[in-house]
Amino acid sequence: MISNDFAEVMQNKTDEQLAEILRKYKEDYQPEAIVAAEVEVKRRNIDIDVVYSSVKESNVLERDNEEVVILVPNVGMRFVHIIIDGMAFMFLLGFISVLFPFFGGSRTESWILFLMIFFLYYTVMELNWQTTLGKLLTSSKVVVLETGDRPDLRMVLTRTAVRLVPFAPLIYLFTGCAMHDRWSGTIVIREIKKD
Repeated sequence: MISNDFAEVMQNKTDEQLAEILRKYKEDYQPEAIVAAEVEVKRRNIDIDVVYSSVKESNVLERDNEEVVILVPNVGMRFVHIIIDGMAFMFLLGFISVLFPFFGGSRTESWILFLMIFFLYYTVMELNWQTTLGKLLTSSKVVVLETGDRPDLRMVLTRTAVRLVPFAPLIYLFTGCAMHDRWSGTIVIREIKKD
């Protein structure tokens, strides 16, 4: 029997996302999630091969007289983003704690400092450059899901706040559904020059 969580996640995926899960990212998902995706495809009566070929064609665009392929980073790359950004954030937090040793003495002050640096890091990076240090290493950036445009302040703040949800990274690793992307209406993409 399919887990209700996997079935619900797959019901919320677009036809294109289901096609990519089953044709491109199958090894990144748990077997139960793949079964849930296959059940959803059958329920919708989708021809996955037709949908997937149109997805591959629509992922190529021309930018600055060069063809660029748009890809969605896999679970492994997103995990790298989490690790690198976590290290960068901790370094920044430690650096500021050394610069301002009088701030952060109490538990409340420490939490305030933590939240200030956390929101500052992600908001400044994603609002100004659409990326973070972790995403930069994999040529990834944040865009608005519907249009591919630069996210606005509300979207970036939502992304940042949802990152604080306990176990959000683990939920992504096991379901492929990044809560901070979904709730903010954004997606992380990679742009790679086509050979």
